[in-house]
Amino acid sequence: MTTAGVQRPKTSWARPATRAVKAGTADPGRVAASPDRCSPAHPDEVRAVASFAVSDDERQAFAVPFAEGEYDEIELSLLDRDDEDNRRLLIQAEHPEFHQALASGQREVHVGGATVNPVLHIAMHEIVANQLWANDPPEMWETAVRLLAAGYERHEVLHMLASVVSAEVFEALRNQTPHEIERVRAALTELPDSWERQRAAIPEERHMNRSERRAAARKRPH
Repeated sequence: MTTAGVQRPKTSWARPATRAVKAGTADPGRVAASPDRCSPAHPDEVRAVASFAVSDDERQAFAVPFAEGEYDEIELSLLDRDDEDNRRLLIQAEHPEFHQALASGQREVHVGGATVNPVLHIAMHEIVANQLWANDPPEMWETAVRLLAAGYERHEVLHMLASVVSAEVFEALRNQTPHEIERVRAALTELPDSWERQRAAIPEERHMNRSERRAAARKRPH
């Protein structure tokens, strides 16, 4: 894989004004930025927000935007976003901080003071992107719309959704239980509070060594 000189691709996704609307909001073009923006929305509010006219193309552009530029000597604009393998390449291209690690097979990189497995990180992005692409379960997109309306940016919203996916995978593997959609739905309603709690714990973990960070991760609720 050739990664020298690769930069984050130019993507075409933009936040539509309709996505910034909450139920009962008078100004559909204004994104809320109030101190209580992290309060979980009532389910009826979530449905009201998600019911605004957003096309399949817009939802899919949020999941995996059209991109320009090159990655691994491939012209990104030529990739078919309907193809899962092509979507994987586009997701990888959006993560230049992982390009070298993915090319060399490195299993751990340090990003923003956190230790990240680039392969697992991309895999979680893939799962979220594929679910959003198919709108299955629809609660993933409804939650994304709600978080966008609360003022969060696209990539952080994807990370929030991926935190739910990773917790579900961990729970299923740890307890040898099947995937439970109701557990996923419940976790989605906890966003963004659960994400903010997790993020608040990161500064403290930056001062830990590797074994201490792993021990802290095992104790963290999923």
